[in-house]
Amino acid sequence: MNSFTIGEALRLLKRNGITFHFQGDESFLVTHARRYEDADDSCVSFNRNLHVQLPARLPDAFLILREECHTEEKTRGHLLFVENPDLCFCLIGSLLNQKKPTFIHDSAVISKHARIGKNVSVDPFTYIGDDVQLGDEVFIGSGCFIDNADIGKNTRI
Repeated sequence: MNSFTIGEALRLLKRNGITFHFQGDESFLVTHARRYEDADDSCVSFNRNLHVQLPARLPDAFLILREECHTEEKTRGHLLFVENPDLCFCLIGSLLNQKKPTFIHDSAVISKHARIGKNVSVDPFTYIGDDVQLGDEVFIGSGCFIDNADIGKNTRI
């Protein structure tokens, strides 16, 4: 199962012409999906009800709610307000099963001696040194400097 950032999910919605309001951190990493009643940290979940009571202890999760629920007083959490939460959850949930292609940005500097696994992605302005091994399905974000490291499978930095 893959993981994704909320920013990736928002770009997917934009590509599909979905109008939304979002509050929270776009760099938040989502690792799994849960029912709204069972929402826990790092999950994506949705609720289609018009009146949603946020729990007293809001999990550190990505919650998709109906647009009508949007008020300025809800300032905590990673909340997405849309017309059709079911549709958005299906679109966004597909990111968890999507095979991500290898992507090495042109500005990334990778030593010819580094050992790179399968389906590795490296964002802009990143340096990967000589004595580095990256496992399969590794994602390295922008501006990282990695030297003398062995980074295991399914790791995000």
